[in-house]
Amino acid sequence: MDEARSMCMFFARTDMVSQAKGSAYVELKKTKVVCSVFDPREIPHQNEFSQLGQIFCEVKFAPFSCSRQRRPPAPDAEDKSLSVALRQALEPTVCRHLFPNYQIDVFVYIIENDGACLAAAINAAGLALADAAVPMFFRRWPTRL
Repeated sequence: MDEARSMCMFFARTDMVSQAKGSAYVELKKTKVVCSVFDPREIPHQNEFSQLGQIFCEVKFAPFSCSRQRRPPAPDAEDKSLSVALRQALEPTVCRHLFPNYQIDVFVYIIENDGACLAAAINAAGLALADAAVPMFFRRWPTRL
């Protein structure tokens, strides 16, 4: 309670992964995240036509990301829940009607986890989608309250 903490330490950079269509690196205090976005592709194993495109999100932790224990390479419940939360955060922002029957792949790799990894992942994914020139909705906030 008597420790003074800085209010905001945020660093972001785009175009980090050369093989990806768009990518971003985000540091939110001591949490470090890399996100890669790839070109839209047809939805695999889909028999019916889909009017709206889909967003596929996968969040993985580096084995050394947590100081308390070494993480197994297989995805666990935390990886899956973060992937679902990230997809739910990104779906309303992307113009999915422009990608019928296609999916956009978003991969997040958490390098260091000091809390707020979902917030860092959402910010990195948004920057990577913008870097990949994926059409997104824009909301202009009112100038008067």
